[in-house]
Formats: sequence, C-alpha cells, structure tokens
Amino acid sequence: MMLQLLHLFVLLAFSSAASESSSGTCVVGQPGCAAANADAAVAAAVATAAGTVEEVLEDSRYIVKMGGKLVGRMSMTVKRQGARVQSIEALEVVMQRGEDRTAMIVETEVVEDAEGGMIMQRLAHQLGALGTTTVRWVWPEPGSGGMVAETSTTGRGAPIQRQLPAPQNAKMVGRYTSERQFREQAKAGATEIELVTVRPEFGLQAVTLRRTLLQTTELPAGCGNAPPRAAAVWKNEIDGVPTNMSESYSLDAAAVLLRSEMESPFGWLDCTLCSGDDAESQLEAAAADKVLVGGGPLPEIVYGVAVRLARPERGLSWPGAKSATFEVRHVGGLVLSLPTAGCQTVLDVNGDSRVMKVHVDITSAPQRATAAELADQEYVDATAMVNSDDEMISALSAKLLAGISPTDRMQQAHVLRLGVRRHILKSTLRTGFATASETVRSQEGDCTEHGMLLAALLRAAKIPSRVCTGLVYTEQTTPLPTPGVTASLVWHMWTQALIDGRWVDLDATLDVPFHGGHILTSTSSMVNILTLRSSEMEMLRMIGSLEVTVLDATHLQV
Repeated sequence: MMLQLLHLFVLLAFSSAASESSSGTCVVGQPGCAAANADAAVAAAVATAAGTVEEVLEDSRYIVKMGGKLVGRMSMTVKRQGARVQSIEALEVVMQRGEDRTAMIVETEVVEDAEGGMIMQRLAHQLGALGTTTVRWVWPEPGSGGMVAETSTTGRGAPIQRQLPAPQNAKMVGRYTSERQFREQAKAGATEIELVTVRPEFGLQAVTLRRTLLQTTELPAGCGNAPPRAAAVWKNEIDGVPTNMSESYSLDAAAVLLRSEMESPFGWLDCTLCSGDDAESQLEAAAADKVLVGGGPLPEIVYGVAVRLARPERGLSWPGAKSATFEVRHVGGLVLSLPTAGCQTVLDVNGDSRVMKVHVDITSAPQRATAAELADQEYVDATAMVNSDDEMISALSAKLLAGISPTDRMQQAHVLRLGVRRHILKSTLRTGFATASETVRSQEGDCTEHGMLLAALLRAAKIPSRVCTGLVYTEQTTPLPTPGVTASLVWHMWTQALIDGRWVDLDATLDVPFHGGHILTSTSSMVNILTLRSSEMEMLRMIGSLEVTVLDATHLQV
C-alpha cells in the first residue's frame, strides 16, 4: 500500500499551475461512489460464497506521516469465511500541490483460498473530486487453464476488459498467506526470509519480497497512549523497487505490524499503529477532511522536486528552443536509463552510463518506432484513462477535424493538439489525475489532463498515441525585495502521436506544438495507470535526485 501511495505521489508531481482544492473523498459505501460500491458488492459476493460465519483475523489502524507531517490514516482488515480469506488495506491522505491541497483515497483488496491460491484482487483510487478508478482481476478456477479476467472502470465510460495469462510461479501465494508465512518463519528464528506473492499494486506480476532482520528494539507508541512494545525491525526489498523500506513487528505472539517506513523524494513516509485510549481521537484528526483544512504546511510534491538550474537560459526562454543539449546525472551516482524517442536522442558521456547527454531537436525527423511499438494494440485501444471510446471524445475529435484531409495525419494531430489547448479553459491542480472523459466535460486540468485528453482524441481519430513523462524548462519571476528570474526543469506530461512510423511530440499546454526544452524520462500507453511499472520505478530513482546542465540551446523563432 505504501508503494501505491508513493506511485500516486509521483503521478501528481506533474503540474504546470496551482489552484484551490477542497473537494470531498469517496469511500466504499458512500452515496455517489458507484464504482467503489459495485466492486465492494462483487467482493462481498465472493467472500460470502462459502456461506459460513465471518471471522475477523486482523483489524489495525495507522496514522500516516510524510516528512514528519501528518498527512492521513490507513487501515488493514483481514477476514476469513470458510476456506476463503479477504484482506483489505484502505488509505486516505492529503497532498500539498503548490499552495493547495488534494485528498486521495487508495484501497486494495485480495481474496485467496486457504492455501494462498488467488481468487480475486482489486485496486482502486480516487483523487480530489474525481470518480473512483478501479482495476479488478479475477482468477480462473484452479486447473481450468483459463485466463485472468481484468476489468478497469472509471467514473465514466464503459468498463475496459482484457483476458490475461495468470502469473506462473509455483512459490507464489496471496497477500495474507505471504504475511502468515513470514511471521511463522520469523518466530522460528529466521533472519533472512524470501517469499513470492502477488499484490494489486503490481497487477499480475509475481513479486519477490526479501526481508532481513536488522535489530530488535523497544518501539515507543507513535500514536495513542499505548505503552512501548518490543519489536523486530526488518529491512524490506522488492525486486525492481529502488527505495529503502523497513517494517517493525511486535515480538509477542501476535507479531503485529507496528510501523512501516519508506524513503521517498518528498520525505520519509511513516505509517504507525495507533492504539490506546486516545487512538480514536488521533485517527479522527488524521481523516482526509480534517487534514485538508488543518493548519501548517505539508511537504510540497510538485515544485519542491523541480530541478533547479544555475541560471536562466536565453535559448530556452519563451517560446522555447528548436534544439537543446543537456547533461543529466544522478546525484547519488546511479545509472540512468533515459529513452531515445520522438525528438530526443540519448548518449552516455565517455562510456559512463551515470552521465547522459540528451539532445532534443524539433527540426529533425523524429525517431522511428520499433517493430514492437508499430504492432502494439495498446497505443490504439481505449483504456480506462485514455477512454477514446467516450461519445463526447469521439464527437469532439470529429468536430475538430471537420474539413481536414483524412489522409494528412500530421495536420490532424496538430489540429487536435490546438483543440485540446482551447478546450481546457482552466489550468488547475484541483483535478489530481483525471481521465480523458472527465477532462472533456470539466474543461479543466494541468499538464496531465492536457496529455491524456490529446492521447484520447488522437486514438478516436485512429492515430496511435501514448503519453510522455519528463521535465520541461520553466522560468519564474521572484518578487520584491530581490526581483529577478530563476529557471528550473519541472516534472511534466505531454503526448506523442505515431505518424508515418515515427513518434511525433505534441504538448497541448504550449503556444507552439513543441520545443526543445523537454527531457523525456518515460512513455506509457496508459493501459493500466494504477499498477506500478518499471518506468515508474525508474522515475522514483530520479525525482529529487537529478542534476541537469544546459550545454547549448538554439532559440525558436516564431
């Protein structure tokens, strides 16, 4: 769950403007939360299939802090009914984006059998005023040889359904069984434990979790007035996750999770068990609606992780550069992996992959798509986020392209880019991370909404598309008494269209189609934005940890 929180923080670090957000949140059972309630009903039907009395195995509540500041609360509930076990983790937090705050709800659910075999898992989130976005996976009957049924739903549009092969790993067990096996091995004296499980945050990927005992200690109560407890502190490692994590479990027979910590670009994430006589009052104070209006600043997740430049660069100033070259390095000396795609070409410096030279040239032909990309249906099909099958999106795409030659795909792409820029009337951070369907109706959002809507309009016009994440050059004027101009690269999102076998960069937030002040870090078809992918993991390594030097820039004349 903490990984999913960090994943969504990364998504929300992309922005180009700020606005007030004070909307409510959606939880299972709340009126108006149709998607969440529908999924809860499905889960309830699965859980009650055994027709036996329900037994609560675990019911724990936690407060969540980031950078030492209270941002929300979390719950973990495990219930057994017959031979089936249902585990639910629910998280509600508040994020500071610029001067404003946005609430977020994340919930994961796993249903498994007595041996740890998977039956169903679900991942849902809601950001600010948006509808709930949910992905649910239902496993076939054991031995049937069937496929896993994946269903993605949002507040609008038809569900997106896919049949996917089940992960094949003989050691893999469900979330509850994995935790039970860990606790059994820890009680038996093991100091290094490796288990394979499946978690909603990672979709259908088998996840290898390694735990190493660091120390035993007395852990004071971080919430509530409960007495200190003897605890074992374990280092956690998950394949492909480049961040420090630890968990502390009580040394008594219950082996309760007392604390979970994770390093992030925005400060340490700390999830602490809340128990004792005054636990309820502290948990109430940690509710999202209370933190939204609470006093004191929270860690800022947008501008606080921008890459500061030594000085403004004339060649990158408005309306931008037609070409630019950057030197990019990780402050921790880690190896970087940046893509050559679109207008961008990437080389390492003197054979050192820890330092990358990035050249962006909008006057040259874009990079060719690979054979796999040309054949990938994910860039064509509607998804839960890029829902190009929405009737309003189809209608807007057709309206914008009226009178445009049906064979001139480049002109169509540029017309659609300009159409998105004009359609979104209000630049705001209030929306969090909206689907294309939500944006076409609200006509507001930041760079993520511009990128998502343009990708959907392109697909509606039968032009393959994907969204891009990376950095973009910006300048800020500092106020009196020391006026001046500072420059930085902020995290950003834009779109690429596949035209004549090449990926064409398009930024719907700009006055011009694109400029050389962009550094591309990853691309996505948005087939499933809720689950963690390797590109998001790579971004976790980069956010807050990059140094960029502008080597040259040639100004764009308009």
